[in-house]
Amino acid sequence: MLVLSVVSAVTLLLSLTAASPTPDDCVHLNKSLSAEDLHTIFGRWILHEAFVLSRHDLFSQILKTISSSQIEFMPTDNNHTVISKHENMRDETCTRYSVTFTIVGNKIQHSPTANATFEAHFLQTCDGCLSMYYTIDTSEQNKGIYLLFYRKAGTQPQTDQETAREQARCLGFLQPPDFTYNQADLCPEKSDANNTKEEEQ
Repeated sequence: MLVLSVVSAVTLLLSLTAASPTPDDCVHLNKSLSAEDLHTIFGRWILHEAFVLSRHDLFSQILKTISSSQIEFMPTDNNHTVISKHENMRDETCTRYSVTFTIVGNKIQHSPTANATFEAHFLQTCDGCLSMYYTIDTSEQNKGIYLLFYRKAGTQPQTDQETAREQARCLGFLQPPDFTYNQADLCPEKSDANNTKEEEQ
């Protein structure tokens, strides 16, 4: 019985080791979208998993309170800005807000004040998926970095989930994810919305 237990433990250890991405895997997994491919972010996306570097900053605390989240990226006529529309469900209440980002190379940035910057760049990922590396910097004492994994569809194949988690491990994000979508209700269509709060940033 002892021998069997040792064999089982070794097998488990080997399987965990095999599952960890190698440095070569990480180079392949963590390629950023180019400026020419930035148009692929446009459309509506459902947040499936969110990874954090710290479980104590404000945004990571907010992640624990939402049941679903969507984002829609829309181009503008001037080709220098991108509009993002956000919808979050929390306690059966939908909160909507929009942000206008400026395109800077292959990144998008928003600076509502002199001391606050929101910046995102995107990683190459699976078809129908969006992997966003998001930085919120409001002061030297309050900076958060997150990896947000979206899909157009409401369900997530296991292979796509594994891709997202390997990207997160390569970048040093904490495991397990701080948010995982469990098929909770999304914000209703605007014509059907009753309990809705709208903001603009």
